Amino acid sequence: MKSRLIRSLAVTGLAAVAVSLAGCSAKTDEAEAPSPGATVAADQPAPPLPSPEELNAKLQRALDPSVSLDEKVQWVQGGEADPELFDRIAGVYKQEGATIVVTNVTESGPGRMNASADFLLWGEVHPQIVPFVAESGEWKVEKNYACGVVQFAQLSSPACTGDSAQLQPR
Repeated sequence: MKSRLIRSLAVTGLAAVAVSLAGCSAKTDEAEAPSPGATVAADQPAPPLPSPEELNAKLQRALDPSVSLDEKVQWVQGGEADPELFDRIAGVYKQEGATIVVTNVTESGPGRMNASADFLLWGEVHPQIVPFVAESGEWKVEKNYACGVVQFAQLSSPACTGDSAQLQPR
């Protein structure tokens, strides 16, 4: 029973990390750094919700080592603070032979959305929900969520300091 609990926790962490890597963006050239917990400014509309297919395409790019880290860091709030983290996470994902498919995207409030996904690891499907926020014209995985995943996966990152490092995945 204990090993099943450990497997379940590992699956949750790996799935959330994989979807966290797949933030969907409407690429902009703004150099503005994201702030934790940021949402859409009142005078800036949120970008359109991406389709599950669009998020799945981003996920494939996020897990592709040939995609530049400069591109990947735009998909998670605060990601520019630790660009190498993305490839470390992708390596763990590949090593475990996991697959993930985003199945639904829903608006969860002004400038906020959730992505539902099915994560397959060790022959079992594990549903996941990952929160996103709109920032600078892009959908980004919430920093607090991403940092909770980093902590859960027993990784460390300079992108996750302060209160956000204390949070766990939802």
